[in-house]
Amino acid sequence: LSENTASENGINGVIIKLVQDRDYTLSANLPYYVIEDNTVKAGATLTIPAGTIIKFDPLATFTVRGTLVAEGTASDKIVFTSLKDDAHGGDTNGDGASTTPAAGDWKNITFSQNLATSTLSYAVIRYGGSKNGLDPRGALRAVRSSIVFNHGIIENNGLSGMVLERSTSTIISDSIIRNHQGPGESGLLLGLSSTPTIANTAFSDNDTDIYSDGTSSYTNGGGNTFN
Repeated sequence: LSENTASENGINGVIIKLVQDRDYTLSANLPYYVIEDNTVKAGATLTIPAGTIIKFDPLATFTVRGTLVAEGTASDKIVFTSLKDDAHGGDTNGDGASTTPAAGDWKNITFSQNLATSTLSYAVIRYGGSKNGLDPRGALRAVRSSIVFNHGIIENNGLSGMVLERSTSTIISDSIIRNHQGPGESGLLLGLSSTPTIANTAFSDNDTDIYSDGTSSYTNGGGNTFN
């Protein structure tokens, strides 16, 4: 797919339901709309090129047991957001201005029990982190796995922006984590003996910038700010 446009459809984009057991590369063209349960299986790699926009149905899940390589650029970021977010990828749900995005519009991206380290560079995660008490906290999650997140933005999510559980080698650098302002909400939640390294990252407008459950800690790589 390349150089396509879409308008006056129920969904102005490409609907995706993915159970991936082999290497695959998406195309930075029309926005993607993720529905239902999506999994990158162990041993498979999903590559997302710069400029790709991915929007989520409220009930969709996205679990990475293999490897995710999402490498944007300063001018062409990769965006994971709400279907209602017209600021990125246009009016994908075709309803004009009748709906607006909000924290908790979609669930999360979860890296789970994988040995490979996934990379998200110049990626934006916004309006995720479902506030349904039955769903796990956080819009971006690493559970028994570690990721590299650099030059990214995590903003306007429900309950927590990023959650790490038993994540011992995650690296967060040169990023912004902001606008998680509800009571008890955190920009970054560390649980179950997680030990990330954080450097040159700006935390702002969070109820709690970094919350630790008492078993976890982070290595301060320097250059972090808290406002």
